[in-house]
Amino acid sequence: MAALDNVTLKIKRGIFGLLGPNGAGKTSFMRIIVGLSKKTSGRVEVLGMDPWKEGEKVRRKVGFMPEKPAFPPHLTGRRILELITRLRGYELSKSLELADALGLKRRIDSPIGGYSAGMRSRLAFCISLIGDPDLLVLDEPVANLDPLGRIRLLSILRERSKDGCSVVIATHSLRDVEDLLDSAAFIYRGRILDSGDIGDLMRRYMGYQPEEKVTDIERLYMGVMHEKAHDLDEI
Repeated sequence: MAALDNVTLKIKRGIFGLLGPNGAGKTSFMRIIVGLSKKTSGRVEVLGMDPWKEGEKVRRKVGFMPEKPAFPPHLTGRRILELITRLRGYELSKSLELADALGLKRRIDSPIGGYSAGMRSRLAFCISLIGDPDLLVLDEPVANLDPLGRIRLLSILRERSKDGCSVVIATHSLRDVEDLLDSAAFIYRGRILDSGDIGDLMRRYMGYQPEEKVTDIERLYMGVMHEKAHDLDEI
């Protein structure tokens, strides 16, 4: 089975959510659009460029946060920020301000090998912001964060979006992004089930009535999966 199958998707400016269960193809999609994995067919364009053929140019304009960030364990958070800041031609003082806003100040001079999963996620998100990218590509950014960390990250995303930065966020943490997304696509078994503006999607699927007590975004997700995923399960 292909990780992605016949995916056709145009992402507009704003905050876009790629929503789906574990193993649906979200990470494969994210790696392709930042040029870390090569597509086997079709066409991919990010900010007017092919992320595989023009990967260096794309990555200058894109901030990426992987689902499971990994760092040399002997380096400190400060040293990592110094290296990335130098590569991106950014000011270290601004990077340290970002780290402070994300709650990293207390551990910034400690070896990363002693960081919790949540602290590594905060550091990875901080790195994705360095250089004021035009596009943020974030794979499960809130998965390892405590409530305060999630609030801080989502607040920064709202601020960046208002300043003109577009965001692509892959997640299955629906409640965390309910008030954040402008548009979304639902992915299942490597295929896009439906996509569009959140308002339009809500109008199409909010008639679904689950037995459980759920939020609006959860009802939307369940409605799409109930109506569209069944056909794929029959294949």
